[in-house]
Amino acid sequence: MLLETHADVHDEMSGPKERARNMGKKKSKLFYLCVVDSDKKVFSVEGPMTNDESWNEAVCKAQAAGRSVHCFSAQGQSDRATIEKSYAAQTSFTAKEAGSVIALHHYLD
Repeated sequence: MLLETHADVHDEMSGPKERARNMGKKKSKLFYLCVVDSDKKVFSVEGPMTNDESWNEAVCKAQAAGRSVHCFSAQGQSDRATIEKSYAAQTSFTAKEAGSVIALHHYLD
């Protein structure tokens, strides 16, 4: 599968101490983040970025407000169009403009 869920980003072979040491650290490589609205069957590709903390916070706040949204990183992909085409083919969801599924300014202080 081209895309992996955000929860799968941590190396399965590393132990709890290694994962704890890496939590909260900024990612150093550029990556894209897919933000998905399951109710509306749409998604957007955000980035490239090295840190998705603000997006994760916004998604959690949107979920707390009752929205059916989630996000995941598109590891190893460096082209927005390829990511959009692949995820649309996998899900039949519609790609939307970056920033249109979740507006960061709406959910972050």
